[in-house]
Amino acid sequence: MVAALGWGKTRTLGRMAVRPVLECSTAHMTLIDSHLLGDLSRDTATQEWVHDTGVGFMIRLDAVRFPVLKLKREGLSGAARWVIYQGMKKANISMIHFSAVGDNLNGFPTFDW
Repeated sequence: MVAALGWGKTRTLGRMAVRPVLECSTAHMTLIDSHLLGDLSRDTATQEWVHDTGVGFMIRLDAVRFPVLKLKREGLSGAARWVIYQGMKKANISMIHFSAVGDNLNGFPTFDW
């Protein structure tokens, strides 16, 4: 298919080169979580792995060791951490995007703010 498109040679990528990203609604985090992630996205110690996307927050889970523990220490709610943990465990996600346009995930708590 790549050759038919004229893109040149193909390369086989390693298992770490392409990894899933989970996009879900910001309703899976609290208003306090939103403020916290906003602060973390501007903090020089965390801004390389927590990003404000304009419609939510992208967290690069593979950019740090023990990201869920680090987020717990920063004060992220248990509900938001549970979504992250389950995504890492069940889908091997490398990033999560809590997005205002993302879908609600079945079986996880939501918050109306």
